Amino acid sequence: MLCSATGSETPRASSDWAEKACTEIGTSLTAFGNTMTSLSSTLASDPKGASAKVTAAAAKFQTAADGVTNPTIKAAAEKASKSITTFSADLAATATSHSTANVTKLEDSLTGLETNMTAIETACK
Repeated sequence: MLCSATGSETPRASSDWAEKACTEIGTSLTAFGNTMTSLSSTLASDPKGASAKVTAAAAKFQTAADGVTNPTIKAAAEKASKSITTFSADLAATATSHSTANVTKLEDSLTGLETNMTAIETACK
């Protein structure tokens, strides 16, 4: 709720509020998606570098998610952010030690990430 000059509360235009939140988080989703797309070309040759890029992108997405004020979109963004952080940590562990890498855990975190990214897209439709 927004307060008017008289002190009474004015309801927010929920669709405009959600649209603004979706636009803001959508920019971060696109940036993260671009980072993920670039992984295919660098993961095999430079796994630690690829992991560092995902970690940086995860931090940027977290900042964007923290800034969302619409409760519906914020809940979806926070879930996605947690999934990105989990995937980033699992990717870093895999990049650090190929011999002890838990590929199933990495695949599961990627599946969770995809599910939560889709949830944001659904919430923003």
